[in-house]
Amino acid sequence: TNALSQEGGTLLLVGDAKQSIYRWRGSNPEQFIALSDAENLQPFQVFKDVMSLETNYRSYSEIVDFNNQYFSHIADLLQENLYRGLYAHQSFQQQNHQKGGYVQIDFLPNDREDEENSLRFAKRTWEVIQNLDAGFTWKDVCVLVRKNQQGNEIAQYLTQNGVEILTSENLLLAQDTKIHFVMRLLQHLHHPADEISRFDVLDFLYDHTEVTVPKHDFLMALVKLPASKFFENLRDYGIDFSEAIFFQKPLYDGVEYLIRAFKVYTESNVYLQFLLELVLDFQTAHGSDLTGFLDYWEQQKDTLSVSVPEGKNAVRIMSIHKAKGLQFPVVIYPYDLDIYRSRDEKVWYQLGNIKDFDGIDKLLLAFNEKLKYTDEIGIALYEDFKKKQELDNFNLVYVALTRAVEQLYIITDYGLTARKELKLKNFSGLFTRFLMYKNLWNDDQLTYSFGNPQKVKEASKPVKQNRIQPETVVYNDFVSTDFSDHKLVFHTRNSELWNTEQGKAIDYGNLIHRILAQISTKDDWENAVYQYVNQGIITKEEETEIREKVKRILEHPELKTFFEPAHQVLCEREIYTPDGSTFIPDRIVFFNEKEVGIVDYKTGNALPEHNIQIENYARLLKEMGYQVTRALLAYIGQDDIRVH
Repeated sequence: TNALSQEGGTLLLVGDAKQSIYRWRGSNPEQFIALSDAENLQPFQVFKDVMSLETNYRSYSEIVDFNNQYFSHIADLLQENLYRGLYAHQSFQQQNHQKGGYVQIDFLPNDREDEENSLRFAKRTWEVIQNLDAGFTWKDVCVLVRKNQQGNEIAQYLTQNGVEILTSENLLLAQDTKIHFVMRLLQHLHHPADEISRFDVLDFLYDHTEVTVPKHDFLMALVKLPASKFFENLRDYGIDFSEAIFFQKPLYDGVEYLIRAFKVYTESNVYLQFLLELVLDFQTAHGSDLTGFLDYWEQQKDTLSVSVPEGKNAVRIMSIHKAKGLQFPVVIYPYDLDIYRSRDEKVWYQLGNIKDFDGIDKLLLAFNEKLKYTDEIGIALYEDFKKKQELDNFNLVYVALTRAVEQLYIITDYGLTARKELKLKNFSGLFTRFLMYKNLWNDDQLTYSFGNPQKVKEASKPVKQNRIQPETVVYNDFVSTDFSDHKLVFHTRNSELWNTEQGKAIDYGNLIHRILAQISTKDDWENAVYQYVNQGIITKEEETEIREKVKRILEHPELKTFFEPAHQVLCEREIYTPDGSTFIPDRIVFFNEKEVGIVDYKTGNALPEHNIQIENYARLLKEMGYQVTRALLAYIGQDDIRVH
């Protein structure tokens, strides 16, 4: 509007409504359809010239001809006249000078009793790649998928069968067995009582180490051991790993130590390298917090993937959305697509004359067939949404089938039901309908082709001189050494306190403080102490003394009520004030809905600022509407406990 409002202003808009595949991001194909109508002045109120770019300069003639015939044939299945006209009258393209090319459609029967049925699309994709003309290389091929799960399945199968692959979204770290092992081992270190993660660890070790005893005996000998004995007994199988050493290291060094100790790096594994990069990035941003990293992994594991150098001779695996605007010499499009698939979409339901919702006139409802059984508004919503689903999925397939330059392979389900009826809710049925229209369909024939599968010979191009081609470097060795092997020595000012009585007192007080932060009620204290013993922070010799000290604190006459299980407790929880300040009391106990108590732990001598600090905590809680019945300072020394 701004461009056209100026004197002599002009505006050029370029696009294709058939390639609008982002409605889920808010795009509206109908806008561009209206723009391409020369008689419709909306939205600019000026006359416009509409020019169609009639020639396809991307694809060879066989692919252009196939797409012209196919999409004009299925256009009549679109219920909305506007959409039907789009495909019936605007999908035809003129061929360019590139003659030849090849299109192949494979129909795969769905034999549920076949053990490899779930891999039939991946297997057929591999077979197509194996049978390509020798003039094509792997990097000429792109496999287009609708879902990440499909891409993962294809990627795994091709990799297992020796085909190099290139993808930014389908080489998920979580799909690699060694990554799965490392993460399950970290989970077991964090929760030693978790027998499921321990079982997964042992299952991997049996298959990847030289264990000679029967698998059942191996599992039963180790899966029920006490946590303190588990890693000790693994030494009998050539695995020298100490959980105490692991927990003494920063997170990144600990994971490297784990990978070395369990010998999971014997072969080049790009997944391990990317996992270590992930751990390093997390440690840099969040510190060596194993709990936080495991939580981060659970939240992100479905998206964390390996990226591979672009120059590699490898088959690309890409989503249709990522491929929009791109082209590839050979495109393989496997899997079927449900025209009316729904991904938990929502629709706005207009309440009309209903007045029972306190002024609310619209409801956001899940889209499903129940809308058809509400009223006229629900029926209209349902029908409109179904029509939009048709266009969106027609557009998706249109983008997929128009990415190929020379060869296009379509691998889909068998297009007939058991009763020999067309599956018109799926594109497999639409491909079958098209072949019937062409008088080519045979119930017993599974492969149909158009054109010549041999690569079209292109005139050789002159090679530019003095141009050095970049070479992709692949690192085949996993390089990792223990930090202590470097014999580095660090000196800090704090080291002046080491081995002094003052330093020991500070360390002791801080340790007790950290253990108390893990205790919600008096029932938790033994587990809290065990964690620090398990991590090697507390030695076996120190354990008895620490246990006695913690027990004395919990049973102190003035403190024991703060550790009763009946109360709600917040340990080291932040309190934010309007001026941006943050206060963190060590322990807040809610005796009931209104009455609270505060405990703050201290070491060393009592100081006036300690009193000011706990008075501030009490003031903040009062401002929040609570009655502070007790506010205590607990001074914890090596020999005594003083409560003020």
